[in-house]
Amino acid sequence: MQHLIFDAHCIALEHPEGLCHLVGLADSEFDTHNYVMLQRDWESDAHDRALGMDSYHAEYGGAQRAGGYGGLVRCVLTPQAMQLVFAPSGPQAAGGVGSMDIRYQLDAARYAALHQALALIFAGTDCLQVRAA
Repeated sequence: MQHLIFDAHCIALEHPEGLCHLVGLADSEFDTHNYVMLQRDWESDAHDRALGMDSYHAEYGGAQRAGGYGGLVRCVLTPQAMQLVFAPSGPQAAGGVGSMDIRYQLDAARYAALHQALALIFAGTDCLQVRAA
């Protein structure tokens, strides 16, 4: 499995239509080469639970592309970067990326907003690990 590293110059922390919790990180706002998108619906219903869609959705794109519900071993958040480690049997494994580091530069308020959004996305899981550095 490949380890991907990229610098996020474009970070979205809200769904443009207010449909779900969303964190999107991309190397560029336009002509994107690499991105990761993490999201979770505001609420799940019985239908979602029956289909296994009552969790977070993780997707990445670039030279490889894959996504699906669940599939993360961990998401390590620091003020300078986020590391994602995908489960070898998870839906993201189809793209050949086992892990990725996404580096960014955020002020304290924006980092706090990122932390809060990820806490909502990963609620009820043990994926999110927050570290000082």
